[in-house]
Amino acid sequence: MKLTQKISRLPFDGGKFFEVCLDRIKFVKKVPQATDKCGPAYYPYVAKKTDPDALVQLIGTHKYIKVGPKFYDAYDNPFANGLHPLFLVFPPLKDVVLVRVDDFDQMDNEERDRFGGAYLAIKNGKVIDQLTDGCIMNAEYACYDLDGTKRYQLLETGKFKKM
Repeated sequence: MKLTQKISRLPFDGGKFFEVCLDRIKFVKKVPQATDKCGPAYYPYVAKKTDPDALVQLIGTHKYIKVGPKFYDAYDNPFANGLHPLFLVFPPLKDVVLVRVDDFDQMDNEERDRFGGAYLAIKNGKVIDQLTDGCIMNAEYACYDLDGTKRYQLLETGKFKKM
């Protein structure tokens, strides 16, 4: 998969990303807009249904809800539900593309449950694995809790190995 997006840096800590970018992401008709004003650390993009980019289409049509109660039904194919996932692309691990996807669409009166976000591991144009844990992804593709405990490791196969 040929990437056309600028690469965001690892490590990725969602809290730090929100600190740096939250006020810099603008909205048009409740839809977040891509910005380069968070660079050079972060380059958030927004997936839109009309964008022909293969990565954008994969992110926008992915079924993020795999098991359990479907509290976040709107993210079981965001494009089909009129949503616009915000995403960051990180340096590839060999031929595995690592992407962080978050739900930034603005809502009125809690009209739906907000999806908490996910890391997607993409290889050969397909999502191989998904991690919905809110951990911090470091430059070695290991995901840590806030207390420093290693929880997952992204492998060259595109799978997240639980530690």
